[in-house]
Amino acid sequence: MNKIFIIKWVSLSLIVSLQTIVWTGEGAGEKSYGFLFSPNSTSAQDKAQETKQENKQDVKAKQVPKKKRGFGDQNYVKDSNELQLSIEGPIDAEFAPIVGKLTTLFYECYPKLLKRFDNPKLPSAKHVKLRFRPAVNVPAYCVNDTITISMDWLKKHPEDIGLLTHELTHVVQHYPGGQAGWMVEGIADYARFCYGPETQPGWSWNRRLGARNKFDQSYTVTGKFLWWLEEHYPKSVDKLHQNLQNRTFSVDDFKTITGKEINELWEQCLKDQDKNSKSSPKSSK
Repeated sequence: MNKIFIIKWVSLSLIVSLQTIVWTGEGAGEKSYGFLFSPNSTSAQDKAQETKQENKQDVKAKQVPKKKRGFGDQNYVKDSNELQLSIEGPIDAEFAPIVGKLTTLFYECYPKLLKRFDNPKLPSAKHVKLRFRPAVNVPAYCVNDTITISMDWLKKHPEDIGLLTHELTHVVQHYPGGQAGWMVEGIADYARFCYGPETQPGWSWNRRLGARNKFDQSYTVTGKFLWWLEEHYPKSVDKLHQNLQNRTFSVDDFKTITGKEINELWEQCLKDQDKNSKSSPKSSK
């Protein structure tokens, strides 16, 4: 029978025979994690710890829904108030700390995304699934309430956990088909900057916008433009987001919201880069 151990985050790097990770804290602020082990690979030290904590383990095990346990599928669920996070994939000891950071980020940023972008008429998913796969052609992608993340990418770029905030934004967007792709990805990167993580080494947000760029270039370029727009015209991003959800978005919305054509706004954004001290993002070069 598989055992569940509760250990502190600082000890994650010591685990050798990790099979599955599941968040087991009572709230988003806790930093304890549960792991599923194969009993055949349990060390003497682990067995001693198991004996000492047997009663505690039994209590903790009851907190994990039995119907979600699947050693073959490696699928676990964390339920924090109304939010649930499922984690699935071949998680090993090397990759576990990254998954722990992503789990922490989920409970830090997803409530903020819901508070700002959720539409009561089109409620966003409260149960989000993270699927970790070794071979994925992109760092991550989102389909409905399921986010697939490339393990290969994160092993090479372990600092890039902010990709989760980007993908979680897609979960709350759930725009109808046919919407402007540059706005979809631009808002997602805008949200990544706003809602963290606090520092994002290696992210391209710090790159200076120039003549070669355009407002509809998507991702960080559009994201930085939207950040500038929100600073000068509060609630503009929220209005654009709502129009995208309602299938009414057009480029003319920028003039409706600000009184200025989008090209004029873009030119002003470029001019303001050196003036506005806040244009330096929280990511590091």
